[in-house]
Amino acid sequence: MLLEKNASGRAYNVTDGARTTFRDYFARLADGAGVRRPKSVSYRVAKIFAFCGALADRIAGNEPSISVQAVDFVSRHHPVSVDAIHALGFSPTVMLDEGMKRTLEWLRANQQMGKMKPTSVPLRYRKWIYSMAAVFLIFGYFLLWPVRITPQKWKAPENRGYVMEHATNSRLASVQNLSLGDDEGPEHILAYAGWIYAAVKSGAIIRMRADGSARERWVQTNGRPLGFAFDSKKNMIIADANRGLLIVSQQKNISVLVDQFEGKPILLADAVIVARSGRIYFSDASQRFGAAASGGTFEASILDVLEHSSTGRIFQYNPETKKTDLLMSGLCFANGLAFDAREESIFVSETGNYRILRYWLSGPRRGRTETVLENLPGYPDNLMRGRNGRIWVGLTKPRSAVADFTADKPFLREMTLRLRDFSGLFQSHTGMFLHLMRVGG
Repeated sequence: MLLEKNASGRAYNVTDGARTTFRDYFARLADGAGVRRPKSVSYRVAKIFAFCGALADRIAGNEPSISVQAVDFVSRHHPVSVDAIHALGFSPTVMLDEGMKRTLEWLRANQQMGKMKPTSVPLRYRKWIYSMAAVFLIFGYFLLWPVRITPQKWKAPENRGYVMEHATNSRLASVQNLSLGDDEGPEHILAYAGWIYAAVKSGAIIRMRADGSARERWVQTNGRPLGFAFDSKKNMIIADANRGLLIVSQQKNISVLVDQFEGKPILLADAVIVARSGRIYFSDASQRFGAAASGGTFEASILDVLEHSSTGRIFQYNPETKKTDLLMSGLCFANGLAFDAREESIFVSETGNYRILRYWLSGPRRGRTETVLENLPGYPDNLMRGRNGRIWVGLTKPRSAVADFTADKPFLREMTLRLRDFSGLFQSHTGMFLHLMRVGG
């Protein structure tokens, strides 16, 4: 036909025109031969096994029984060429069922059916194939599986560890442990009007007397309260990781003060302090990872610190004008807040950069940011004013050696996120309190 139509030198794909998959084709062929139908696997798995099988055959000195190209061939469409219809005047006269019947009859007549029996791969080759496939699957997962962060390159300062002024000690060994009852995950605590208040994981603010008695759930935010403070009217102001900045009246009525800024949500409200003037200062730890979407506040903090995109912010809210102003931005997980003695500045925990910053609210240095403590041996969290001008800093955990090592290696940080329990990167449960002496005006 090619010679008659002067179409030599060209290739044409001719079929009966029906849509038939290779799975159906091989299934019919197996049924006609009286053998087990071949199993189906996904395209990607088939390519991995084909590659590993061919590699094992080559190592054993044998001709590969299957190749990646063969997988590609049986995975793509093979419609009848339009050129074949026009150039050759091709029109199928034998359909698939009839063609399969004739093929099987020819195979039986020529004693070829025995050659169609499935052959088993020798055990030593199967072990090679399975081992290589497992290796490729594992490497493929760690190299290619999508993760939730887009790591940014940065330089972590050398970790000196818990030495010198940060050396570990046992001074807290004899402290009294106050029971939380059925609650867990206390975040911020505050002594106020004869009560000890604490924000817990259940979404409640609990309170008790100083000796742990008369414990009760004072209010339920239906969110995740973190920092809180009282204003001059005895209202509680709460930074709720899920809901934003809240106010709770003495009658325990809850209202939202701020849950967005310039049309974008306050994604993870973290700490809050109230000035004598009534103005409220609060932190939004991350614009990338909210607590609810990340599985919790701890998980969100890990994602934000590992990504290091530094989207944390500090805001000022004026209850009289109901206006919110942005004071600081570009912070890697903006966390705890505290005033100096004269309320001329605020101290800020920048968890992801292991440091404490100071932002001036008034005076000749107004609007300036200074570094007060840097290269801390752990992750700074809450801040609290104490007696005699002290600012107390809580370090939640020691710094992660893996996080520091991969600081300037974004690709390796992506790989760490592919571990099922990436929280293990942020090692032991050892915490620490430290204080800054006499940081007044």
